[in-house]
Amino acid sequence: GTFDIGSDTIAVNKEVTIKGQGKDVTILNSTATGKAAFSIQASNVTIENMTINQSDTTTSDTLHIAIAYTGTYASPTVAYSGVTLQDLKFTGGKYSVSVYAEDLTIDSCEFSEQGSSAILLYCVKGDTRITNNTFTQTVPNGQGFIYGTTASGNDLSSGTLTLSGNTASGGRCFYHCNNQDYIDTTTKLTLEIAGNEITGYNNKAIVFAGHSDIPLGTVFNSVAKIGRAHV
Repeated sequence: GTFDIGSDTIAVNKEVTIKGQGKDVTILNSTATGKAAFSIQASNVTIENMTINQSDTTTSDTLHIAIAYTGTYASPTVAYSGVTLQDLKFTGGKYSVSVYAEDLTIDSCEFSEQGSSAILLYCVKGDTRITNNTFTQTVPNGQGFIYGTTASGNDLSSGTLTLSGNTASGGRCFYHCNNQDYIDTTTKLTLEIAGNEITGYNNKAIVFAGHSDIPLGTVFNSVAKIGRAHV
């Protein structure tokens, strides 16, 4: 059915699976403004098989799902691991998902008409997989469908980031890496970007903000890309 979940944030603070009956069957309508509809505050959380609508597309920090951090706003650190977002449909919102996480999976989801970027990758560790998703944006807004962003004092990203099997239409670019200065330069990050279908705007898969080139070995162990996955 369709459920109005109001303007409050639902805190998910224990290991749990929240499973709907399908994206066309279980529909949650949120009116949260300047905050997330769901805040994940635990490891091993799965949310799947539903649609989450956000009515606000303009207010900063309006999200569908936020994976919370520990520490202070000025010095946030990754706290939770094993989060899976699967077979979800996200409509509206300024953004959809903000990420401080280890071993994250976002798979087979639909992201439609966010006011800015769909996924904010503040800090990732371990095995991060963003696969088989669909991204659509009629009017190019934000910094890219997947936006690696951060701020001074942020935890450092590391591990493997896999972006594969996704379809992106419109938008400014597919993956905008604007946090290369906050990737662990010792362990680094392995980026695997392959098998994505990217159309519209400039057709670019990867944009490195403020850098004409990111030499391999500086922040990325390796970058694997094929097909239309070009810089």
